[in-house]
Amino acid sequence: MLRVAVVGGLALTLLGCPPAPAPQPGSPAAVDSSDPGDPAWKPVTPDGPPESEATSDQRPPPGVAFPLERPYPTPATYRPGEHPAHPGEGDLDLWLGGSGTEPGRFQYPRAITTDPAGNVYVVDKAGRLQKFDPEGSLLAVVQTPAYALGKPTGLSWTPGGELLAADTHYARVLIYDADLGLQRAFGVPGWDPGQFLFVTYAFESADGEIYTTDYGDEVARVQVWSSEGTYLRSWGSFGEGDLGFRRPSSVTVHPTRDEVYVADAANHRVAVFTKRGKHLRDLGRPGRGPGELGYPYEAVLDAEEHLWVAEFGNHRISVFTREGAFLCSYGAPGRSLGQLARPWGVAHGPEGRLWLLDSGNDRVYALPAALVLGGKR
Repeated sequence: MLRVAVVGGLALTLLGCPPAPAPQPGSPAAVDSSDPGDPAWKPVTPDGPPESEATSDQRPPPGVAFPLERPYPTPATYRPGEHPAHPGEGDLDLWLGGSGTEPGRFQYPRAITTDPAGNVYVVDKAGRLQKFDPEGSLLAVVQTPAYALGKPTGLSWTPGGELLAADTHYARVLIYDADLGLQRAFGVPGWDPGQFLFVTYAFESADGEIYTTDYGDEVARVQVWSSEGTYLRSWGSFGEGDLGFRRPSSVTVHPTRDEVYVADAANHRVAVFTKRGKHLRDLGRPGRGPGELGYPYEAVLDAEEHLWVAEFGNHRISVFTREGAFLCSYGAPGRSLGQLARPWGVAHGPEGRLWLLDSGNDRVYALPAALVLGGKR
């Protein structure tokens, strides 16, 4: 059987058997426990602005956090009514990474998350998951089960203490323990509800449901699963408007409110829904100014109900209230230490620490979140 899909404007021919029948609500999704290197499932570069392959020229020892020397270039920050300004020295607590394939370095890091102990998990385009302690020392490195066709683009930590990795080009969610031992996976490729095209993110809510985003061909949606991988429901379609998505890149759920936040990257917004898919409001609008967004790739909620948005296209992090009021932005495009290039993600650790992916420069920054919001150490 021949089937042709169009993803990101490119024709993708799938040869062989048709996709598995779509699981119905309440039925288990198939678990892909074998190597999914089936040549029929070919990768296509996701749409969006070109990714930078530029690298950092400042290289710390592998696996060791690099303490900052003063002075160093600092990011720009601005708030409503202000021009961009340099906040001075002392912003960054540390940075880690640098370009390379050695443990502790990165080849274009594309996802980041933390656990309650403050450990940091990063996945890069080499298909490696790396775990660091809160001060940046490397604890573990593992290779994803298959990576020839593409690498994961989303990481999150579950309330039950597991790591979810959206294995984008293999149409599945990988589930790891805290030591990066692979426990199980769920997902099969396909267009129908209960299947995945390019799955970009997975997030488990406080009530134990897993929310995912995926897109491709004329598909763009949020899907909801049980913690065991049973398909429950979905909403959204490719396009614009309240229920339209163009490359949904992340999803997060408020721990107590009936609100789901979706980073709708190519529509340049963060869309807010109920858990049943009713549209409530949008945060941001397309553009480069304060309160505007350029390819938001990840949106995460902190304990104070601030929504932190990593803007791939604008080389910065923007912060909103959950109601949508713009608070501030942080970052300036560039290659120097402290600047940002194509940031894919942002994460929060204990005691107010903020972690930023400087993806295009192969770095990860740690700094106090209060500094971004205008506070002091």
